[in-house]
Amino acid sequence: MASHHCWRVIAFTLIELLVVIGIIAILAAILLPALKNARAKGVQLSCLNQLKQIGVGSLEYVSDHSGYWPVKTSPPTGPGAWNDFWFTKLSCYMGVELGASPTDLELQKIQKRFVCPSQAGTWSPDWWKICYAYNYYFIYTGEYEKRIGILRRGEKPSQIMYAMDGIVSGHHYILPSLTTIDKKDSICFHQGSANILFFDIHATSMTFFELPTDAHTAFWLGE
Repeated sequence: MASHHCWRVIAFTLIELLVVIGIIAILAAILLPALKNARAKGVQLSCLNQLKQIGVGSLEYVSDHSGYWPVKTSPPTGPGAWNDFWFTKLSCYMGVELGASPTDLELQKIQKRFVCPSQAGTWSPDWWKICYAYNYYFIYTGEYEKRIGILRRGEKPSQIMYAMDGIVSGHHYILPSLTTIDKKDSICFHQGSANILFFDIHATSMTFFELPTDAHTAFWLGE
């Protein structure tokens, strides 16, 4: 006797397909923003870690230079003398050895340590352009000796900003007048927040509206 097999064809109806597509669209709408936020958070954490590395290198510099922090002396608008820049002075303390006459490619190695990961893909190859800004009152101002004296006495290092996200001036420094609302996007690289490195070498995030606008505060002047 011949045997017969009965094959049942299983197919989705148009309505069932539309329901599946709708569910996938809803899941994508829920998950994609979460994935985007997770990626942004990862970039922010990488930036914080990079700032901490700058802090550690700076402390080693201070130890080798009788308590003095690296001072920027070169003109801010051009390459100037490569070894007069704030960040190039830290090169050997951050694992980048520069010879007596380094090439631009060699100088770009230390520049990359001073570019926030959120900006890395589109940042300028000009080695003297960085996007971390230091506290004007402690590194650039004529009151350097007075301000550094505050740090030597151990006054409020955990409250005084050393460096932070910032490309607002075209220079390497930042001060309260450069933190106005029109410059928010040039300071807050991380979903409305800026990463801050303090003189005790801890780093944290602050929203734009948490940044003190008065220079006479612990954040800016140690007062």
